Order: sequence, then C-alpha cells, then structure tokens
Amino acid sequence: MVAATSMRCLGDPKHLGAEPGFLMVLHTWSRQLKFHPHIHCIVTGGGLSADYKIWAPIRTKYLFPVKVLSPVFRAKFLDEMERLVAKDELFLDPSHRVALAPKIW
Repeated sequence: MVAATSMRCLGDPKHLGAEPGFLMVLHTWSRQLKFHPHIHCIVTGGGLSADYKIWAPIRTKYLFPVKVLSPVFRAKFLDEMERLVAKDELFLDPSHRVALAPKIW
C-alpha cells in the first residue's frame, strides 16, 4: 500500500514524473514498546522515465510535499482496514483497534 501510494504520487508529472527506487521498513512498536505501527522509507533522489532510459532527478529540495502523500495514504490505509474487518480477516486486541483507526470500530 505504501509502495503503491508512493509510486502514484511520484509518477505524477507535477512531482517527479518518474519511477523511484525505495526501501521500506515496517515498525510496529515505539521505543517504549507500545503499539505504534509506522513505516520508515528510503527513497532515491529521482527516478527512471517510463521507458527506463532516462534518470529524472528531483527538481526541488523534497520529492513532494507531505500534504500530498498523507491524505492519499490515509484513505488507502483506512479502506483496506475496513475491507479486512468486514471480511473477518483482521483481528486485533481492542486497545490496538483504537490506536489504529477509531472510525472502523
């Protein structure tokens, strides 16, 4: 889901207009060992054109504003959570449910 969101945003010509490379790591706990799911991403400072022949470097200091990515990812994440809950494919302790997405429960 994170990869698809990143690819969608970075593939948009308004931002990078190319396919970036990235590495992502899912963490589910905070330093205090409390449930806190989050993802760390390392993203290349550019990407390959659609034909994979040209490197397109970033044009600004950042790949895209966080305000662009956040609502897209949040919507995708909550939709998927709702889908999994509706199909009884997601089972979490009640205390974790509130921390993740209160609107689902």
